[in-house]
Amino acid sequence: MNENEFVIYNKKLFKKVAPKYKWLDLIASGCRKAFCKFTGHVKSLEILDVATGTGKQALAFAKKGAKVTGMDLSEDMLHYARLNDKSKMINFHCANGSKLPFDNNKFDIVTMSFALHCMTPDVRENTLREMKRVAKKGGRVMFIDYCKPKRGIGVLIYKSLTKFETPLYKKFLQTDFDITLEKVGLKKVKHEKLLFGTMQMISCELN
Repeated sequence: MNENEFVIYNKKLFKKVAPKYKWLDLIASGCRKAFCKFTGHVKSLEILDVATGTGKQALAFAKKGAKVTGMDLSEDMLHYARLNDKSKMINFHCANGSKLPFDNNKFDIVTMSFALHCMTPDVRENTLREMKRVAKKGGRVMFIDYCKPKRGIGVLIYKSLTKFETPLYKKFLQTDFDITLEKVGLKKVKHEKLLFGTMQMISCELN
């Protein structure tokens, strides 16, 4: 699947998913809070939330006092993001993560939550490079997403998720994300796992 095909695939997928996503947002609410805690102090910082979806993570940062911009490839998801943002705290854009419409070194923190596993390898690498480009020197590029657990309850959760997620989910978990980060020049400085090792939070700093 090339990038143009991915854009078409993504828009079709989330056109179907968007009306039902509130239930996933409800399930993921604890992870949103954990990611805010992991991110730390954000008051007055400029944050770009890439692949913002329904905007719940962007809103969580905005409520902590950050100046947040959210962008997503799907207008259908952004429709719900704007509805969720009742206080109009977020500046939302429809844009492709692999071609971000922002200047170099613009944001203090660039984040992405639960979108890496929805991308093809080429789109993922291009998006990571763009996230790095728009982050300020000394700033951070941060992620929360799935990872493959090694044992116990986590393995059962992983097997259950494979029934609901797209095939790209399983392919993502079969790759070594650390190698991808190194390839695009991002240095991991902080890493935490949650929910029995089925999810991970990563912080990369730009020197």
